[in-house]
Amino acid sequence: MAYSAPVVTRIPGAGLSRDMYVVTISGTSLAPADEIAIEGLPKTGRLLGIKSLGSAAGGGAANASATLGTSTNPAAGVDLIFKASATSIGTLLNSYPAGGSIPYYSSGGYLFYRGTVDTGTFSESVVIYFMEGWRD
Repeated sequence: MAYSAPVVTRIPGAGLSRDMYVVTISGTSLAPADEIAIEGLPKTGRLLGIKSLGSAAGGGAANASATLGTSTNPAAGVDLIFKASATSIGTLLNSYPAGGSIPYYSSGGYLFYRGTVDTGTFSESVVIYFMEGWRD
């Protein structure tokens, strides 16, 4: 199977200088190479955190690692924004970048997410938090 279409919710600045974005994604029977493009984000922003809960549900997966980048298959290099440490399936991943946030730039205005499961398949529910802009 695959990820469902991501839902991007924009929260206006309301007194802050930047808008916030909350992205929710879910997927079933996800294999190691499954990923989803996230559209509707600003071209420049900051990743604030990722929350993920996975379930093996007979798929044989043991660990997963939330991975976010600016290109498809963001395994390493300049295209990788963030890769969380491998977390046991069934454990809530509550991951925040060191230093509070990680800046990103995406010329196309979209990012790519994959659960990066070790083997087999799994199901996952994900919430990702972003803030618009580079500077404080």
